[in-house]
Amino acid sequence: MDQSSTARNLWLLGLVLGTGYWFGAAARSGLAFTFLADLPGALVVSWKCAATGALVLSTFLATRGTRLQRLAVTFALIWFADLMLAVGQAIASGVVFTAAHLVAASTFAQLDPREQAKGPALALAGVVLALALATLVTVWQLGGSPLFAIFPLFSAIATALAARSTLPLALVALGYAIFFLSDAIVVVDMTTSTGPRSWGWLSWLTYFGGLTLLARGLAVAAQRG
Repeated sequence: MDQSSTARNLWLLGLVLGTGYWFGAAARSGLAFTFLADLPGALVVSWKCAATGALVLSTFLATRGTRLQRLAVTFALIWFADLMLAVGQAIASGVVFTAAHLVAASTFAQLDPREQAKGPALALAGVVLALALATLVTVWQLGGSPLFAIFPLFSAIATALAARSTLPLALVALGYAIFFLSDAIVVVDMTTSTGPRSWGWLSWLTYFGGLTLLARGLAVAAQRG
């Protein structure tokens, strides 16, 4: 089995694990599938890490030896940040997430600028940056920490730079935009909730959905050279 086939199979494994994990997230949010709500915490964290870990390995293999290899580092940092969030280290997790977005943003900024589909790319970047500012204002009005609300701004900047690059817009930039939505949802949900977060199902859907698109887009871009 060659490297690209292994990367694709790992991506598919991550997709299956991540889809399965969503049912548990829906149960813990009180949305549906309540019989899954009381799964052991260790199993939940392990399942979550396995889903994102498969995407990390897939991206490392798919981009190995290309200029996109640094973006695999972004995936690894996101995996570690998500693990820290799962064990209750929210601020430290936010710092690592920020580092991941800075690595991604710096890599996107070094790529050639887009010559086609500039209109849709500009519109996507504008919408995401506007939503990031709206998140900051919303958290401030709800009495939350503006410093905490700044975290989604970094993923919004990375999204805008991804849209500017020649990477596949409908996979990489859109995937990062969806991932940004998960940042915004988590920040608002953690500001408004004192107990179990009611929007966990949606934050996972956008978080993992965005990462899945992003991983696939990087694999496609790496194959194109």
